[in-house]
Amino acid sequence: MDNSEDDPQRITDQIYHSAELAEAHAERLNRLVRRIGEAGALPAGTILGPVIQENEYDPRQDSSDSAQVVQAVLHFPKGLGVVFWDTEEFAAIKEEGEVQIEAMRQFVPFGECELAVRAAFLPHLQAFIAQLRKRLR
Repeated sequence: MDNSEDDPQRITDQIYHSAELAEAHAERLNRLVRRIGEAGALPAGTILGPVIQENEYDPRQDSSDSAQVVQAVLHFPKGLGVVFWDTEEFAAIKEEGEVQIEAMRQFVPFGECELAVRAAFLPHLQAFIAQLRKRLR
């Protein structure tokens, strides 16, 4: 029986490969966002993407039942990145209708994200490009 899919080295290699591909695409997308911003074609704001990672808090450090979600974001004029939301806080922000404003405040650029987060972007980059095109019409 071949368990090569469970091989830690193979999984690590896949994460690195996905991150490298995402970095190349993110760099091009960020250049495009900067050009669009310089042309004044879009006002400052965000396009919210999917939640790309969910993390439980360490029970030794946090006794809450909450968790953290990482949401992909395209920020104008900063480019691609994420917002780290506490799930309970996120629910409250959504209820108040303040998600866009808070996403702009809490934005973390793609280049500052951990490797696994950058790798998780790869399947979602085309959707951001499609949404960007839609906004430019």
